[in-house]
Amino acid sequence: MKFRFIIWIFLFVSSIAHAMNTWDKNTVYIAGDIVELNNTTYVATYWNINKQPQPNGKSWDGWVTLNIEQVNDWNNSQAYQGGQIVKYQQQFYLARWWNQKANPSSDNVWLKLNINLPVSDQDKIDELTQNQIIPNLEREESLLGIDDNQNGIRDDIDLFIEFHYPELSQQKAVQQLAKSLQNSLSVDTTDIILVKKSNRDNTRAISCIYDRFNSPSQLKSPANIIQEIESITSNTKLRLTTYLAFNKALDGTTWAIPEGETCE
Repeated sequence: MKFRFIIWIFLFVSSIAHAMNTWDKNTVYIAGDIVELNNTTYVATYWNINKQPQPNGKSWDGWVTLNIEQVNDWNNSQAYQGGQIVKYQQQFYLARWWNQKANPSSDNVWLKLNINLPVSDQDKIDELTQNQIIPNLEREESLLGIDDNQNGIRDDIDLFIEFHYPELSQQKAVQQLAKSLQNSLSVDTTDIILVKKSNRDNTRAISCIYDRFNSPSQLKSPANIIQEIESITSNTKLRLTTYLAFNKALDGTTWAIPEGETCE
């Protein structure tokens, strides 16, 4: 039996958090509209039509270029010309005309732009883990990780199971699988007897999953649960290669489907 899985985490982080349109000569633009042309972003400084944006550093032609990484924070003591863009409290503002000491968030001399600061990959991951959308997994260098309560399951996986599987009989079934898979990582793959014994434990745990999650109304299928626990158990390169080596050691072996009660 081989368990194969591929975990793809794709985090798309946009530098400007809104749908940006390509400049069109037939469109009427008003101050604050944002367009893209030739891989450059522009902000309209006033009403215009058929005025092609140019990266010339001039605001009186209807457009200014926008590179959010180069936008400076608003400075109370600085004088600003119309067309300048500043950053204030995580937002961006376009100066309508000359001003000084005019607070961007409360003075209509400034026009708030419909853009936000980019969100880093780590911020995205932190948000997802805080909301339990993805597991907040321990990624220590060690093979077996942290198991403070010494129940044979990594502590982070314990927390994941308790959160996602509150029903006691199902929780115990998933814990049985997590424990057997964790044990697979520490098996001496040169000892085929130990490899087979560990595999029998895995097979019994898998059978228990199918027994406890047999309702058609289940949100997750038994196969998905098994793959999920495999994935979070093998969540580092070392753990993954060790688990693949364990499965490789089973090449050429056979075993029977367990009969009777397999849940511990």
